[in-house]
Amino acid sequence: MAQALSEIAARDVWSHVEATARAQLPENIFAMWFSAVRPAGYVDDTLTLEVASPLVRERLQHNYLRLISHAAAAAGGRPV
Repeated sequence: MAQALSEIAARDVWSHVEATARAQLPENIFAMWFSAVRPAGYVDDTLTLEVASPLVRERLQHNYLRLISHAAAAAGGRPV
């Protein structure tokens, strides 16, 4: 049951992150780096994401972590 709630919360938070990224980034950049990302869980203010490859993970961490963190915090109401 807790895992199901974690997955629901992750989807809700990630939905907000996606909307924010889509609004702030060119469509081709959004599609390239965000389209294959899936929320896996949200526990103890940690959003866990599944990505398509190590390259996607590296690019998201290096270039978009701040955007993701801020959007997730806005959705969750506290730092994520």
